[in-house]
Amino acid sequence: MNEKRIIAFTSLGLLITALLGPFVIAAFGGDNLAGGFALVAGLLALLFGALSWGERIGRIVTVTLLLLAGVGGVSLVVITVISSHLKHAKEARLQAASEHERAEMQAVHTGLESPASEMGDFAADITNGNVRCVLMSVGQTTVFPNKEYANPLRSAWGDKAKGMPCFTITYLVEEFGEAPPRTFSGGNVEVLSGGKPLRVGGGTYQKCFGYEAFQSFLDFGKPAVSDPKRAYIMQAVSFGALPNLQPLTLNIEAGFGKDTEKFQFDSIRLQ
Repeated sequence: MNEKRIIAFTSLGLLITALLGPFVIAAFGGDNLAGGFALVAGLLALLFGALSWGERIGRIVTVTLLLLAGVGGVSLVVITVISSHLKHAKEARLQAASEHERAEMQAVHTGLESPASEMGDFAADITNGNVRCVLMSVGQTTVFPNKEYANPLRSAWGDKAKGMPCFTITYLVEEFGEAPPRTFSGGNVEVLSGGKPLRVGGGTYQKCFGYEAFQSFLDFGKPAVSDPKRAYIMQAVSFGALPNLQPLTLNIEAGFGKDTEKFQFDSIRLQ
């Protein structure tokens, strides 16, 4: 056996090693090593194949490696083009989503109707300075307390303890700005009709909820906010029946720290 034939068989062995060896190496967890091994073995097979070009095996090995290199190069170009296209498409979608979110928040801050239907329609949305107030609900309801709560209230309600009329106002207060969040203050509510205050006897009750802690009523979602840590939801309850003197005006005084704002909501009708 002459020298070129030995080199040709060597190139064939290197070609087979370059094709099968990486699978064996990868099976033992050496992914990076497998790629390097295949590259080195392939280059050596190409070199030995070129040196033994006079032999049929050498020519087959050389042509095979050149074809594999060509197909691999074309595949790499195609994959690169497709990956680049997918990357640009993803960036375009993210940019569109970001612009949509900015438009949504701008609509909230200016009190305009949001382009997103999931924000819903609220009774009123007013911003004074860095404080925003959203009137979420106003209504007259009747509450039937259990025995645990009926007895302490019996002296004030008498036989009405079995069914207490309640006038409830729910509203959101949000602070804008980049300063550290301040303590929520205020929560004073005044109900007027025809410019005159309406007095509801029987006492009042107010409760403050963190934005994330407040549970939505049925399918009515909460107003969207810039930062949930800067928003609170208040419920003000007056125990008593409100006189049927509509429309109503609500004056709410609320704020953060020492800064409080007054918000006036006019022409409110109880349906």
